[in-house]
Amino acid sequence: MTDDLPSTRPSPKPAHRVDRVVVLPGGQPKGAEEDGRAPGALRSILQSPSYQEADQDEGFLQSEATRGIRLQLDFLKTETLLREHQIAHTIVVFGSTRICEAQAARRAVASIADALALNPDDGGLQRRLKAARSLAAKTK
Repeated sequence: MTDDLPSTRPSPKPAHRVDRVVVLPGGQPKGAEEDGRAPGALRSILQSPSYQEADQDEGFLQSEATRGIRLQLDFLKTETLLREHQIAHTIVVFGSTRICEAQAARRAVASIADALALNPDDGGLQRRLKAARSLAAKTK
């Protein structure tokens, strides 16, 4: 066998943690009496956002990187609740959140019309009135 070829022998596995003769350094951190910087370093590590578990880190959970996981969780939560309540079939109704009650729609039209009466050349108000009237026509 030449020196430039990798060994075919498997690397030895570390001993199981309960079988260790000596505890690894991370298992018994130094105290203040051994290292005066240890308490401050430990406090800094524990307070670091990166030390927080992923499921408790709201900033991480709301990040773009976890968007797909959040969507999967939304589906899983719904499926779990349906199963828990023994609901086998559902009907999903899609609607518009822009449609409001008829009385509220009429108030919006009146309010925008009053504002437009004071500013008849305001293009933004004209567009808003047209949209409000369209929505009011769709309310029941």
